[in-house]
Amino acid sequence: QDSLIFGDAVLSFRDSVLLKAIQERFYWIKNDPELWLSWHVRLGRYEELILSTLREHGVPEIFIGLFIWESRLNSDAKSRAKAVGIPQFIPFTGQAYGLRINSIVDERLNPYISLPAAAKHLVDLKDSLGSWLLAIAAYNCGEPQLKRRIAKQGTRDVFLLEKPTETNGYVYLVPATMFWYQKRYELYPWLEFVPQYEEFPEATIREMKLSKPTSLEDIAESCGLSLKEFKRVNRHFLVQRVPKGTYRVVIPEPESLDQD
Repeated sequence: QDSLIFGDAVLSFRDSVLLKAIQERFYWIKNDPELWLSWHVRLGRYEELILSTLREHGVPEIFIGLFIWESRLNSDAKSRAKAVGIPQFIPFTGQAYGLRINSIVDERLNPYISLPAAAKHLVDLKDSLGSWLLAIAAYNCGEPQLKRRIAKQGTRDVFLLEKPTETNGYVYLVPATMFWYQKRYELYPWLEFVPQYEEFPEATIREMKLSKPTSLEDIAESCGLSLKEFKRVNRHFLVQRVPKGTYRVVIPEPESLDQD
């Protein structure tokens, strides 16, 4: 079935009038194999982590497409607007959802910590605006601006609403990316044979209190990890020697520690 189900809306790709722009962007993605092959390779690392986070917070799983488009699944991604990480949070939004962003740590860089915050943000946007489609638009341009435009224009149809230029493209590109994710193995059955990055391990997040400046190597050792293992799942540390204080650390399950 050529459609996307958001829970409160169904977009059928056979409605050529309404969704012509989405179709055009889907074919643009389809015709750029370098782009979607990079998505496929990175999905090996992040797919289950993203999907489990979305399920946990009640966000439709198809919203993995939003994160694919936002960051190309590059956890180090940085935009001109200073948005960082897979969720592409700007500092204000990240801090509003409890992420620590300073010269020592930037938790936007750690998907274990930032993805739950992004899922909560999406739920809040949906609850405030009344639909997942409007939540997509607000994720890009911000809730206050979108609400002002809805009030001024008197429509809640995300496709009819006059939006900022970037957001106008975004509300078509994200569903197009979602559709690519949903149909990729039907379009390209050989994708299952293309190697992907190693899956991120299951892990827990713990608070660690440091009574004095401590090296990352010593922190890793206290967690029962090598420095390489620690850095793999704790990308949010920006320094090699961490000042005293309390920090969140990610500790993978023991059975996954032999993965590269």
